[in-house]
Amino acid sequence: MVEVQNGTGSRLPCPHRDIAGWAAAAWRSSKLREEGSSLCIRLVDRAEGRRLNVRFANKDAPTNVLAFDGDGVDHMGDLAICLAVARAEARAQHKTVRNHLAHLVVHGALHLQGYDHRTESEARRMESREVEVLEELGIRNPYRTDVRS
Repeated sequence: MVEVQNGTGSRLPCPHRDIAGWAAAAWRSSKLREEGSSLCIRLVDRAEGRRLNVRFANKDAPTNVLAFDGDGVDHMGDLAICLAVARAEARAQHKTVRNHLAHLVVHGALHLQGYDHRTESEARRMESREVEVLEELGIRNPYRTDVRS
């Protein structure tokens, strides 16, 4: 089960069911099982995003997405996505907010599955999975710069 929380105080750019569906697609793409496990996705404002990033990443600014591991059995983890940062990034990258938000949800869900991007080879592996999942959702490769997505 995917729980979506809106802590932004503003309207989301898409329904909760879309956000939950993007996460479920990332889980379906893995060898891990989704049934019986929960995931919480909280959309946060800049202030909450900054507080979380200071506390858990020691960075004094909001970030687009943070992933917090769960117990790996009943609760796969939590994602905190700063909607204001996502909107700003989407504008700067000439993407729709909806598609960029989908990318961040998939990116965060993959982190909870053990994917990372600390090295170049890890980043290539993670980006490849992101692109596969997003294409299954009908969303173009977010790393292509020659088209608006």
